[in-house]
Amino acid sequence: MAKRRSPLEPVEIATAGILSGLTVVLGLLGSALPIFTLLFQVAAAIPIAMISSRLRTRASLAALIVSILMSAGVGGLPTAWAVTKTVLVGWVVGFLHRKGAGSFLVFLTAFGIGVIGAAITWGVLSVLEESRTLLLDSTRTSMNGYFTVLEGVPTLAPSVELARSWVELMLEYWWTWIPASSGLWVFLLALAAYWLLTRVLRRIDIVREWDPLFAPEGSDSTSPASQIAPLPLKLEGVGFTYPGADEAALTDLSVRIDAGFTVVLGPNGSGKSTLALVLAGAEPSSGRVIRPGRAGLGEFGGTALVAQRSELQFLGTTVVEDIYWGMSPEERSSVDLPGLLARVGLSGLEDSETRRLSGGQLQRLALAGALARRPKLLISDESTAMIDPAGRVQLLGILRGLAAEGTAVVHITHDPLESACAERVIRLEGGRVVEDSSAPVSASSVPSAPPLPSTDSLASVDSLVSADSLPSAPPLPSATPHPSTPLAASRTEAAREALVRGADAQATVDADAMADVQAAKAAFPSVPHRPRFGALASQEPTRVYTQGHRDPASRGDAKEPSRAYMPETQAPPSLRLSPRSPSDHGEVEHLWARGLGHAYNPGTPWEREVLSEVSFFVSPGQSILITGENGSGKSTLARILTGLMRPSRGRCTLGSQPVHLRVGEVALSRQFARLQLQRPSVGLDILSAAGFGPLVGTSPSGRPHRGTSARKGTFLNPEEAEYLLASALTEVGLDPSLSSKSVDELSGGQQRRVALAGLLAASPKVIVLDEPMAGLDADSRETLVRMLDQRKARGLGIVVISHDTEGLEALCDRRFHLDKGVLS
Repeated sequence: MAKRRSPLEPVEIATAGILSGLTVVLGLLGSALPIFTLLFQVAAAIPIAMISSRLRTRASLAALIVSILMSAGVGGLPTAWAVTKTVLVGWVVGFLHRKGAGSFLVFLTAFGIGVIGAAITWGVLSVLEESRTLLLDSTRTSMNGYFTVLEGVPTLAPSVELARSWVELMLEYWWTWIPASSGLWVFLLALAAYWLLTRVLRRIDIVREWDPLFAPEGSDSTSPASQIAPLPLKLEGVGFTYPGADEAALTDLSVRIDAGFTVVLGPNGSGKSTLALVLAGAEPSSGRVIRPGRAGLGEFGGTALVAQRSELQFLGTTVVEDIYWGMSPEERSSVDLPGLLARVGLSGLEDSETRRLSGGQLQRLALAGALARRPKLLISDESTAMIDPAGRVQLLGILRGLAAEGTAVVHITHDPLESACAERVIRLEGGRVVEDSSAPVSASSVPSAPPLPSTDSLASVDSLVSADSLPSAPPLPSATPHPSTPLAASRTEAAREALVRGADAQATVDADAMADVQAAKAAFPSVPHRPRFGALASQEPTRVYTQGHRDPASRGDAKEPSRAYMPETQAPPSLRLSPRSPSDHGEVEHLWARGLGHAYNPGTPWEREVLSEVSFFVSPGQSILITGENGSGKSTLARILTGLMRPSRGRCTLGSQPVHLRVGEVALSRQFARLQLQRPSVGLDILSAAGFGPLVGTSPSGRPHRGTSARKGTFLNPEEAEYLLASALTEVGLDPSLSSKSVDELSGGQQRRVALAGLLAASPKVIVLDEPMAGLDADSRETLVRMLDQRKARGLGIVVISHDTEGLEALCDRRFHLDKGVLS
């Protein structure tokens, strides 16, 4: 029996569509800019060649046909003909590269393509008289234009007439040279495209990504292909191992899912999201998944998955378009859109652009799209992670209400508080079920953190933000640190003011901040110390210039250094909080926001102001917390503070320079951590973020890791790179062995910590954390806060932007609230 061919996979359709569009754009540019036609034709062949080289033949042929049809519809027949030649050459070149053809075969094939191109050109121009006349007339007109310009030069005038006669002669005998020149061009195009393709694929490769949720219809012989029936769902001895992974994500897991509200609890990396994939239809590596019909993922009346990465779930450009995406007219007519949006908290936003929505609003939109399809089984994977507290209560109420209406709801979370209203709780650890009960988990043991200091008590410091410069008054006597307790009074108003005014900081030795370095050294004891690591590699005692916000009882007599410390032999300036915190002149650089305002689509009927007169400052070794509901402007503020976006009004500076001129010195930990991880493995991503290793877009190689930004010209050998990775991963509470794993093997919480490890390894002056606690379990939160507390003591300025304040109260010195763009 012949093997049934599977249809195009979603990733193939998306890749082919994007690269086909790029081919058409390059072809249109070649038609619009004749002087660059040759350059654009070579470039246009590469996207199709990449598809042909890496994807299935069916996908590459589909991309080829789509490119030709799109170019004909947009640019007409002349553009379509030019694009057709280009994409055919690109397709053949990609096929040769895929088969590993040698130079002789490539040359021979290119010659054959050239001959065929010449024959086709001759045949087309011979048969289509109007097209031939148009081509010859356009050539004559173009040449006459050049000749008119040359006639203005007296010495060239006699030669121009001779050239005119030669052009007319050649146009009369077009069949002797146009087909030949066309064939020669196709021959050269094929050679150039092959040469360029090999170099492009060394830097930007495309692969047929493994999609766990793609299963061709009929692939499961136990499920009738015509029937959608996801429930009841039974898992028997299910195991799941990701491709290339050494360990299983799920092991011998057996559960049954029926109607009701089920909560799956577990720490980061316990297999919760993998279980969600299996419930949604992914084939397990072992065991059986039994259901009466198809899962019907994304189909009306089937299974809906609201994943934790909401930024990857929207497809439409507007809210209403995204909700209706892929639905039939009959299904759309059954949706009460106003009622649906009101239910998820998006009333009045049906025409809003999805790219302008906040992370929490995107999560609500994903839930709305799921509810519009009236699923029998709804899987919520950390869907409340990006939602503010009030919205979290609302969404949990929606999920509970759906269960009461007959929809089976499986809500996956790390937060025991969210299991309070569950009918059933399944607890996972290490990919196994360790508890399955109908009793909700008690949340009484969850401690409540003390409140943050009132901003009123810090008014004298906060008022400084409106000034053009720091005051020159001497430090207050009350701010002088006690010798035995370095800056023990730093949490008081006087010490803050003294710090801002430039008071001398007492030096001390930090012991507990060395935990990450010591763990790294224990993991890799053979790594030699290198001078290029500065104080990290030295054996001399290290002095720390710190704000000293921790209890002195936690400090010891550490003799080992950290890479963010200064050697004791170095003379301290008046206030030096870390080697990178002062400027070249030894002065402290503050992150200042003065009267920030920002509006999207300014000057149009769709203008929307998201920030208004926002002012504050952050000094080295200082931390602030900015809270606010979803859509209040928090993420926009984060981008402005890091220089990734310029404000419509006001100024944001680091030291004396606008922050957009110092991008990278104020790091941004995005709320969507996966979008920040651009390399295939954890180790490569951290090295690249730290300024070592090849740029994003280059493929891994065995060459030394070379600095490409802040550390340009710096090299690390494998031992040094391994040491750096061990230190960075240990600091954020992750096992150094994760450095070899693919980023897609990690849980959402682990991805967030890997992204943070890379940012901190680059030693920024200030870090802005946008929703840093989203998706983190209690242990991970505690580790993160402890690590940030240590970094803060070493001079890192911290801005936390979050609606989730649990665990952050003790870390942050000041607290602000952002409401509709206004900071208070």
